[in-house]
Amino acid sequence: MPELVDVRNFLCSVRETGYRSFAHAIAELVDNSIQADATQVSIRMSADEGGRIAVVDNGTGMSRDSLRTALQFGGSTRYGDRNGSGRFGMGLPTSSLSLARRVDVYTWRHVVLHAFLDVDELRSTRRPRLPEPKEIPWPSFVPRTDSGTMVVLSKCDQAGRLDNVARTDQTIFELRRIFRYPLEQRLKLELNGANLSAFDPLFLNAQQIGTCAAQYGPILEYRVPAGQGSGLIQVRFSELPVRAWRNLSNIEKQTLGISRGAGVSVVRNRREIAYGWYFLGAKRRENYDDWWRCEVSFAPDLDEYFRVNHTKQQISPIAALDRLLTPDIENVARILNSRVRQEFVASAQPRRPESAKAAAIRDKYLPSLLSPENTPLRDLQYRFEIDATMVDNTFYRAELQGPEIAVFLNPHHPVTSRFLAAKGAGGDAVHLCEYLLLAAARAELAATSSKARWWFRHFRTGWSDTLATFLGN
Repeated sequence: MPELVDVRNFLCSVRETGYRSFAHAIAELVDNSIQADATQVSIRMSADEGGRIAVVDNGTGMSRDSLRTALQFGGSTRYGDRNGSGRFGMGLPTSSLSLARRVDVYTWRHVVLHAFLDVDELRSTRRPRLPEPKEIPWPSFVPRTDSGTMVVLSKCDQAGRLDNVARTDQTIFELRRIFRYPLEQRLKLELNGANLSAFDPLFLNAQQIGTCAAQYGPILEYRVPAGQGSGLIQVRFSELPVRAWRNLSNIEKQTLGISRGAGVSVVRNRREIAYGWYFLGAKRRENYDDWWRCEVSFAPDLDEYFRVNHTKQQISPIAALDRLLTPDIENVARILNSRVRQEFVASAQPRRPESAKAAAIRDKYLPSLLSPENTPLRDLQYRFEIDATMVDNTFYRAELQGPEIAVFLNPHHPVTSRFLAAKGAGGDAVHLCEYLLLAAARAELAATSSKARWWFRHFRTGWSDTLATFLGN
């Protein structure tokens, strides 16, 4: 009878496990260290021997029996355990082989035990078997601590995977986010000598930048059946400080994790297992969504609701969970998106764009406006400004302030945020819209009779309402 599993083909298939990045693969090894009560984990990467990665911890180490099962697929002394990060017994061999063709494990409790898994050797063997763990003399590269484990990956042969290894900055950023809670407590994690600090994607920790975000609303709590009792799901939101950070450069925003950071962080047992556009229903993603964040946290006894996969890097929520969480999360997300838009508009600095400068130069070809004292005004200037005190439904209003025409934009009108976003992008179409507003403002201020002024106000109100309707508001 044929064997249930063709080991040689299975090993090749495992090597194609879809880890999203090097950080997500190496995080499986860090999980094992944390479950072994390690307080220090060191990751070393080098180009030696075609690529070499070592993960060393000061945990409790493993017994001979534990080491024997550590490299087995599904072999684990904690299989099914809901108290830690792992429970499938797939993390060490799967993540290791996704990066390399050979993995060596050294573990010690006064003496050093060694076991390894080599894809090339196993594929060339008729009946592949894992070698038995052996006690070996203390290697020079193994630290002399009371206990610990060292996982060494070699034959890191595939260029695509090594490209991820080379992206050290991105790897550090992801590890800081994935293990933010252990790093805030007692875990010390380093990568090639660099100590990693916790990164909170909700920016509720002021130590990250100096200014922190604000939690929006109370923490939402949901109780769902689990085992003989119930389990708790917690959801919290934060608003990033638009006024303080909006003028950071694009590079600074990317480096700090502000740009391209929109989404929901899913945290299982205080370890992030997914980050993406979860539980947001029909809401589409926009640039404004970078400025608010959400975290959904739960305990391992609710794994069946979130359908956590064995690589701990994504979820597939069941329909009942989606129905429970999505309405509230989507609703708050839309509120926060609107609040961010208004904050951007309200905090915009007065600008004198090229259209305003050009209008000032060409104003001399138009009939002079009269001041309140009925004297002609010469050399008129133009500017745009935000007026957060506007309470009517008009998109803009015009005001003559000495020898200057000020066009005030209403931050509460739905077209204002779109107009300002378009201004930031530039282009001829935006300049044309600016000219239209400046010309309308000047024409209105040129009206001298009360009847003409009433007509302009009436037209501006009706035009603004129609524009909002056409935009779907």
